[in-house]
Amino acid sequence: MEPVFTRAFLLLIGGQFLQNLAFATLPLVPLLLAMQGASRSEIGFVMAIAGVGGVLFRPLVGWALDTLGRRIVLYIATAAAALTVATVGVAGGVGWPLYVNRFVFGIALGALATAYFTMATDHAPRSRRTEALALFGVAGLLGLVINPVASALGIEGEALVWFFPVVGGIVLLSLLPVLAMPRGGEPSSPSSAPQGSAPAWRALVTPSILPVWWVSVAFAAMLSAVLFFSVVVAENRGLERPADLWFTYALGAVVVRLAGARLPDRLGAHNVIAPALACYALGCLVFATAATPQSFLMGGLLAGLGHGYAFPVLVSAALGRAPDHLRGSTIAAFTALLEMAGFCMSPILGWVADTYDDAVMFGLAAVVGCAGLAVWALWEHKAQRRAP
Repeated sequence: MEPVFTRAFLLLIGGQFLQNLAFATLPLVPLLLAMQGASRSEIGFVMAIAGVGGVLFRPLVGWALDTLGRRIVLYIATAAAALTVATVGVAGGVGWPLYVNRFVFGIALGALATAYFTMATDHAPRSRRTEALALFGVAGLLGLVINPVASALGIEGEALVWFFPVVGGIVLLSLLPVLAMPRGGEPSSPSSAPQGSAPAWRALVTPSILPVWWVSVAFAAMLSAVLFFSVVVAENRGLERPADLWFTYALGAVVVRLAGARLPDRLGAHNVIAPALACYALGCLVFATAATPQSFLMGGLLAGLGHGYAFPVLVSAALGRAPDHLRGSTIAAFTALLEMAGFCMSPILGWVADTYDDAVMFGLAAVVGCAGLAVWALWEHKAQRRAP
């Protein structure tokens, strides 16, 4: 059996952990904005603008990964992510400087996620791809612990203004493990496959891969509710340390990946999608009615368990149905869909919360996720029946 933890893979994990602190700051931004008096709708629009930037530039990111090489994309994106994280706290509230900051941040974050997972796939044994991606993602999920740690240290409100530059500096340090990686393993020159965005994107909308894109959007709708609003809602309901729910979220995701990393490869990635998304939807329903620290921790645990499997099995399912020479473009398309669903859903969810209440918002997210899962199950069943 080919090993997963090679030297290059371990160095990638180190870089992934440090750079993912940029992603982990996302739940802190709504807290800062809420402290400054922003409404749920304003928070939703601010968070959505990052998704706009990420989605608009994702085709370019995919093309660059498959033609110019993985590392150049990663270097540029790391610098941009570090800069935008470091300066978000001094943007001066909701206004054009904050929107510009979040737009560039979204481009950088999307490029980083795509580049790291593409490189991880390059260095993963094909027979253990889902297992490798699940284990690789553990490093990123551990970065979510930065939220409860910041809360435990009393870093909240105006203190976040100086906390963001510290995190930005750490994100920049993520380049060190990548620079130490041995050359080889990933393409270093333009692909010999036919070039041009049209052939690439036609290959990514074949009937076999469309159900994967659909269910990925359903997952992203629920992820947006938890990522952007769970801590704000917990704080509004009187919890003293609302960010603690990210401890159980990360715990659930990490435990399921460490204990059951080989299960999706043995059962087939598509067979794990339904239980993973159902578990996440259950977490959203718990958040809808949660009023105690224990209930919020349970909601975080359930959502984390669902996330632990959902992300790697969806990526692996997409890669298994796309051409190998479009590996970067495939992961770019997957991450772009997640962000597109996020920037479409977050303003809607914010509006629902302002118009009705937070419980209705989380309930809506769960309904969207379950409805999308049901459509996927029927679609996948028909697609398998038509397969030769």
